[in-house]
Amino acid sequence: MQTERDTFVLSLAKFTNLTVPKEIDEKNIKCIKLLLAIASNYGHVLGSSWLYVIECLTRIDYYTHLGQDDPFYSQRERVSKNPVIEKIEIANAEIIKGSIDLNTIHYIFNKSTNFELNEIIDFITALCKKSEEELKHPTNPSSFSLQKIVEVADYNLDRIKFVWQKIWNIIKEHISNVAINSSTEISMFAVDSLKQLSTKFLKKQELATHEFQREFLQPFETIFIRVKNDDTKNLILDCCNFIASNMAGSLKSGWKSIFDILGHSIDTHKETLIKFAFSILQRIMKENPPSLQERLSDLIVLLVKFAKCKYEDISSVSLKNVKERIDTLIKNFKEQKQKHNSNKSEEAEAEANGKPEKKIADPKIVDTKIADPKIYGISQTGWVGILQALLTIFSNKKLNLHQQSIEALFDILALCGDEFPQEFWHVVTSGVIKPLFDEIQFFFQSDKEKPPSVEACENALKRTIDVHHMYYSKLDYFTEDLFNTILGCATIS
Repeated sequence: MQTERDTFVLSLAKFTNLTVPKEIDEKNIKCIKLLLAIASNYGHVLGSSWLYVIECLTRIDYYTHLGQDDPFYSQRERVSKNPVIEKIEIANAEIIKGSIDLNTIHYIFNKSTNFELNEIIDFITALCKKSEEELKHPTNPSSFSLQKIVEVADYNLDRIKFVWQKIWNIIKEHISNVAINSSTEISMFAVDSLKQLSTKFLKKQELATHEFQREFLQPFETIFIRVKNDDTKNLILDCCNFIASNMAGSLKSGWKSIFDILGHSIDTHKETLIKFAFSILQRIMKENPPSLQERLSDLIVLLVKFAKCKYEDISSVSLKNVKERIDTLIKNFKEQKQKHNSNKSEEAEAEANGKPEKKIADPKIVDTKIADPKIYGISQTGWVGILQALLTIFSNKKLNLHQQSIEALFDILALCGDEFPQEFWHVVTSGVIKPLFDEIQFFFQSDKEKPPSVEACENALKRTIDVHHMYYSKLDYFTEDLFNTILGCATIS
């Protein structure tokens, strides 16, 4: 019956005369009202026929606002310069305004909340297809369907997560494609539509077991990476700034998406974008919302990335921030551990008195039950990335941050080393400490490379010896390598 249904709806849509420059009379108005009634009452069975209905709704919107002085993207095409067609369209507009109740159109989109999964998917798919056609119009691109996509997404936000995810997968792909492959003006409008949806979606509480915020904000990241014009990238950064300022209280996994986007600004190599992104990050850290504490590890990784950028003022501040945040991270975990130990003492005392207390989960500093164990809330892979990034900063000839990077690197080892498992120390010594001194020896033995400051190199050796002494029980295997390192440094001094 799908073929018969599509044929009927298409024929009825043609009889409305909405899509052709012909006069609209009483019988056409009856066809329009019948089409709207079908959409209102039988939308759940329209399927692919929704495309014909939405095209007529678009034309009704056009006639309703014909001649109004609205912005470019308000679905207001210019009246044709052909005087005959112009006269017809003006007359049609008057008839439409006097005969059609626009509340019926609003009702059609609002009623999408009653659709089952397959029905809402058909509806959203048709809207996205029509929106793509409208936005690609060579002379009069329209935003009607895109605006309705935003409205429909808003109406359906309270759907169960499984259904909402299906809806969002279609919408995010459409908006991303529009933003990436369109003109700057259309691209920025698509991003602004995402922003509108974000302010509504992020008001919903995120469950601890799902990262729907991160998935919802992912199109911003996709667009930022792939779009070519800087105006759209700047607008996305502005959206991140708005979300971080106004939605910080409800942000959870969404912080990761914001941090990823700010980090991608460095890959653009555009000074204005990098400095704007860094200013957003500094403001976030200054305001320090409570929800940020759960994402300290992501924040540290981002700061390390900024510390590696080519602008020394940003790198220097980022290194200082890295040290401060790691201090905070370790302090928080140790306070949790101390609190847990105190609770355990109270539990033991209560049990001894015959009054068992509710047990509180141990906030494990090292979580060994996962493939990539976390230490102070950061995976071992994450720690290696942070340490190797600091090593990269030390090696960077353009940045005069040798001493600061050495201090930050060994401060981390000194502070966190007590919780590093011995096998992880093997990774640190082979992947960070040995390459550090290979780099130092290369600098001093090369005639072409300018070495870092002697003070920084001496400090690196001193701090390595201190860390080795501090954690000798875990680093005894490294004694011979350290001795050879000292001899190697002596030969180039």
